Amino acid sequence: MTRLPEILLFLTATPELMLLIKTSIILALGLFLVRVARSTRASVRHLILACTFVGLFALPFATILAPSYQLEITSPEPEPVYQSVMAVQNHVREPAPVSANLASSSSGLKSSFLTSTQIVVWSVWGAGAFAFLASLAFSLFQLRRIRRSGIPSLDARVQLKQLASEAGISRDVDVLLHHHVSVPFTYGFFRPVILLPTDAWTWHDLDLHRVFVHELEHIKRGDWLVQVFTRAVCSIYWFQPLAWIAWRQICLEAERASDDAVVARSEKTDYAEQLVGLARRLSTTLAPPVLSMANRSDLSRRVRSILDNDQARGRLASSWTLWAAAFSALLVVGLAPGIAVSRAQSTTIRVRARTPNTKSRPLDRALVEAAESGEIKDLEELLSAGANINGIVDGDGTALIVAAREGNKTAVEFLIGRGADVNLGASGDGNPLIMASREGHVEIVRLLLDHSASVDLVVEGDENALIQASGSGQLEVVRLLVSRGANVNARVWTGDPQREWRTPLGVARKEGHNAVVEFLISAGARE
Repeated sequence: MTRLPEILLFLTATPELMLLIKTSIILALGLFLVRVARSTRASVRHLILACTFVGLFALPFATILAPSYQLEITSPEPEPVYQSVMAVQNHVREPAPVSANLASSSSGLKSSFLTSTQIVVWSVWGAGAFAFLASLAFSLFQLRRIRRSGIPSLDARVQLKQLASEAGISRDVDVLLHHHVSVPFTYGFFRPVILLPTDAWTWHDLDLHRVFVHELEHIKRGDWLVQVFTRAVCSIYWFQPLAWIAWRQICLEAERASDDAVVARSEKTDYAEQLVGLARRLSTTLAPPVLSMANRSDLSRRVRSILDNDQARGRLASSWTLWAAAFSALLVVGLAPGIAVSRAQSTTIRVRARTPNTKSRPLDRALVEAAESGEIKDLEELLSAGANINGIVDGDGTALIVAAREGNKTAVEFLIGRGADVNLGASGDGNPLIMASREGHVEIVRLLLDHSASVDLVVEGDENALIQASGSGQLEVVRLLVSRGANVNARVWTGDPQREWRTPLGVARKEGHNAVVEFLISAGARE
């Protein structure tokens, strides 16, 4: 049965899923706050949603720039794997540890699967984002054409100039008539314009007055720029359904906030009837994003709000904006850098290593001494005389271990060619790969790996190759081992007398090898 921690680990396995979760949290919180604030002013709800979209836009940048922290998810640790690292006296090479092979194979398959999946995910996302952004750009192009072909209304502009001055708007606002426009709407930010139907000059003065008050409120609040920005954010997060719900809601709240400005000066019933009349003539040719005075989808909600005597209305104080922006920033900074890590991600390997009870033969000891000095001729003679190439000498290990430890590459190549076991180890003396890694002999490490040395094999008292290389600060060896599949989160129990868990990152940090620490963390190492 799947456990909750395992589900959480699956959901946080890739950056794409983490991003989906984080955006869902931000959007859900924003929509929840809007729901809670439904009895407050529309301008408050609009501000909440605007900050929500700013948070969505800032989230990827905050994820990259903010310092990371870990959210640990505890899951049951697998049973420890016991592996013997001693070959018996019959020269038979012991197979590489099953746990290491399985871990390496599993890691490779998982990495390959995630890579191919991520390519598909990013391709689909890129295609969707491009399509939605292209649609937005085309809409803006259409609006620009309408503006350029509109007919100026000088009479309306005189009335509008007085209302703009009363509203505290210092920018020049144009009024244009266009035959493709069915209902009034606002376009532009730095050079705002109010577009009207060509028959607007026949409207009653009070109707035209209400239109101007409504659209000037949009201009004063900067609603058009906010709407274009939120529409672009939705295009980027097109896969997130909550983003589209929030976008529709912020458009509604922008209209309701402008309605409140009209209601403060006009009779509610007359204004509601005017909105209904405009909605009847609404054409489907208007391309978003426009802040049209009337639309069919949200008309009933706006009318109910206009006629509601208990509805709070009015603009926001500047302090509201500051508090909302600060809360949004704190939320994004808190969510952006989080990384879910499971304690079960690290592999715990315990190894039983045993030393033969028989005493070392003189020929075997001589072979080890020849390997230490790198004398190939002596090695040949001793092997011809019957020395055991895999014989273990107390305090030194095998001839191959000694040659690897001393950096005698020629001797290592000779011994491997004559059948020396690259995975044979001795308690307290490590194995060839561990010793070569600890001493920083990169070429010998590569040679051993090329001849099937098990990268994660552990020998009691000597941990494994990556832990030894990390503890001695051998950055180049660490990079090589990781590139060849070493588990950066392997844990080894040292037993007596230290009695502690050792990991590559832990020993590197303890010894002060900062370059190794940084590399291991970049490779996914976690404490």
